[in-house]
Amino acid sequence: MVEYANKEFAVRMEKMNPNYKAILAQEQSLPPEMVLGIFDINIINVVLQLIKYNDELSPADMRRYIAGYLTRTPLQFLGLMQ
Repeated sequence: MVEYANKEFAVRMEKMNPNYKAILAQEQSLPPEMVLGIFDINIINVVLQLIKYNDELSPADMRRYIAGYLTRTPLQFLGLMQ
């Protein structure tokens, strides 16, 4: 699953910016593949957690939580920091 997510992310990033690997390498102290692997594993875990609450959350709720995860830190998401 992670391997497929990495490939899909690479395809999308390539379309957005063909130089994305060079940009990531310049901006990050970690190898780009490691950064993307960590990101993909975390997103998959978020989705798996949301699926556990499938009966309680609407698709709109799930999208909102995923967007929140992508744009805020865990402490911000929990309301402990601004």
